[in-house]
Amino acid sequence: MDKTPHAPKNSALATASITLGCIGLVCAMFLPFVLVVPAVICGHLAQKRIRASNGRLGGQSRAATGLVTGYIGLVASVIGLIILSVAIPGFHKAKAKVLNEAARENAHILAAASLNYAKANGNRLPLHLSDLRPYVMSPNVFDSPLEQEEDKQPDYLFLMAGKSLSGIGNPGQVMVLKDLHPVFGGGEVVAYADGHAAIVYKSE
Repeated sequence: MDKTPHAPKNSALATASITLGCIGLVCAMFLPFVLVVPAVICGHLAQKRIRASNGRLGGQSRAATGLVTGYIGLVASVIGLIILSVAIPGFHKAKAKVLNEAARENAHILAAASLNYAKANGNRLPLHLSDLRPYVMSPNVFDSPLEQEEDKQPDYLFLMAGKSLSGIGNPGQVMVLKDLHPVFGGGEVVAYADGHAAIVYKSE
C-alpha cells in the first residue's frame, strides 16, 4: 500500500490573489484599485484558510506574493490618481489655450480678408461674411474653433458691415468683427480695422 503523502492542494484564493495582484500592479495606473483590492482580499482570505486547513491546503507563497503585489498596486493606484488629478486639469487648460489661439488666428485671417475686400470695393467693408470667400484660402476659417455644438448660426459678427474705412483715426482700436463664441476664460475674440485680432477679457 502506497503511503507516500500527497502534496497539499493549492488554495484557489491564493492563485486568484497572485493573478489579480500581478495584473493589477501592471494596470494600476490605468485601472486604479480595480484588481489590486480583490488581490489583497483574496490573499488575506487564502492565508487564513491555509492556516486553518492543517496542511491540507497549500499556496502560502502565492498568497504572500499576491498580497505584496496587491499592496504595491494600491500605492501605485493612489499615485496614479494624484497624477491624473494634476494632469487632467492641465490638459484641459492646454487645450483651451490652443483653441483660444486658433480662434484668434481665424479672426485675424477674416480681418485681413475684410481689408482686402475693402481695397477692391471702394474702401468699404463687406456686408456679409460670405463676401469674404474669394479672399480666404480655406472655408474652414468661417467656423470658429470655440463653437461647442454644431448649429446653423453664424460664428462671427461684423461690427462695421458695409461701412467705409475712410476717416478712421486709429484703426488699431476700431473693432470690425468678433467671434460670437466666448473664449475659455470668459473673454472674446475681436478683430480690428488694421487687420490684427486679439482676445479681450471683461476686465480689460
